[in-house]
Amino acid sequence: MRYKVIFRPEARDEALDAADYIAEQGAPEIALQWYQGLEAAIGSLESMPARFGYAREHEAFPGVELRQLVYNSHRLIFTIRENAVHVLHVRHVARANIESLPAEERRDVRLRHRDRTKLPPRGRPRAPHAG
Repeated sequence: MRYKVIFRPEARDEALDAADYIAEQGAPEIALQWYQGLEAAIGSLESMPARFGYAREHEAFPGVELRQLVYNSHRLIFTIRENAVHVLHVRHVARANIESLPAEERRDVRLRHRDRTKLPPRGRPRAPHAG
């Protein structure tokens, strides 16, 4: 199965900031190579994106399956929804964990959680307590 990969604008900005930083350190050619490699890594998410492990922030956002692809010194934090992979952040591995998700992602989590509340509870129904 092929997935559509969506490189969110926020993540693209973070990646461009990282490339700019590399270029400012006197290595514009390396910055270009780094960014091209990053785009290739993102493109690899078209096939079997679930092969990558959970991001360290995964448990901080209930209802969102956050995964990461480590590319050189950066983490590409993404989620898989239906037939699409959404790259949410590009973070240096030494930076702190993400503390928020894009607004659209937060809204989708609330909708998925609300849908889940309509499901019957798991397990056997409990007998009323005779007291």
